[in-house]
Amino acid sequence: MREKPYIAFLIDTLQTGGAEKSILAIASKLKLVQPVVCHIYQNDELKHHFNKSGIRVISLDVKGPYSFKEASNKLHSVLKQEKPDLVVATLLRSELISRWVCKRMNIPNVGTFVSDTYAPNALQTMSWLMCIKVRFFWLLNVLTARWCVAFLANSESIKQSNCNALYVSPHKVKVIYRGRTTDNF
Repeated sequence: MREKPYIAFLIDTLQTGGAEKSILAIASKLKLVQPVVCHIYQNDELKHHFNKSGIRVISLDVKGPYSFKEASNKLHSVLKQEKPDLVVATLLRSELISRWVCKRMNIPNVGTFVSDTYAPNALQTMSWLMCIKVRFFWLLNVLTARWCVAFLANSESIKQSNCNALYVSPHKVKVIYRGRTTDNF
């Protein structure tokens, strides 16, 4: 039996980006839980920073950006072995994959709101093909968001926008400003 609750953070890659750095900032400060970070696709530029902070990283090494079946199968195997108490997924592809797998495995899943993708002005600047793609993934997002036990948002405006777009109750969402303390600003 573990001495601390175990949280798996899932993200697309460990490339240098805001969401990846936020997970590093949050996970490195956790004292009451044991974090592990799992990334789906091959890019892992920040892996050494996680390891240096004492955070174990699991790489699924999935090649194609839409290889959802392969990613789901690999994640299922990892979660079966790791047995986390909670999975926190960040970015759309990781969220969709984790929701599907966590629902099948009965593992609580937390989603994240990190951008304002569904804002009307964002859609107006996209090509017709990109709008179709965004609307398709929006539908998948709406249908699976109800499987999450909670959500984290990186700002109040992102929370409100995503709650409206995905029909999520604001009571299920906690705002954490990009995993950094706001006292510095």
